[in-house]
Amino acid sequence: MNKKKGTFITLLVFAGISFLAAIYSFARVYNLKLNQANVVTEEVKDAFITERLVGSLRYKWPETIFCFRLYNINQTFAIHLPGNAYGDLERSIRKGDSVRVYYDPSSSRFNTDVYQVETKTQVVYGLNTYKEQASNKAGYMVIGGIAILVIAFFSYSKFNIFTFLLQLAQVSQRKR
Repeated sequence: MNKKKGTFITLLVFAGISFLAAIYSFARVYNLKLNQANVVTEEVKDAFITERLVGSLRYKWPETIFCFRLYNINQTFAIHLPGNAYGDLERSIRKGDSVRVYYDPSSSRFNTDVYQVETKTQVVYGLNTYKEQASNKAGYMVIGGIAILVIAFFSYSKFNIFTFLLQLAQVSQRKR
């Protein structure tokens, strides 16, 4: 097998992994129900905003998250909101408040599988918000998979984008 075919197959595998991850993520979020999640009602030990590093093995960037810990639970719950709009969370989740958290347990430093947070009077962070964010991430995986497929096609075929654009420009000039 030559180098060109090897590159093509590798890119197809990466695109397939991206599509499978997106399908898994969509299915997981679509079927998510609060009655299947772990639930804890407890007093808030502390609440704070911090940063964590996210990304790949090679590239990492900071992401701001709202975190809180509860007494008698060995988890640091973390919520990421686009635009870092944590004002409502900061006002609603304070040290000493009692909250109900729907979540999946995690062994990572920050548990981001927080599906819903409720205080005595309101839902502070809802399941629909979690589903929307997870669906957006899955959508990005689909877009990434499509981009990888396009790169694979262009790298394997004898298609030259510059020649194509030049011919396209010549055709449009002939029509004038």
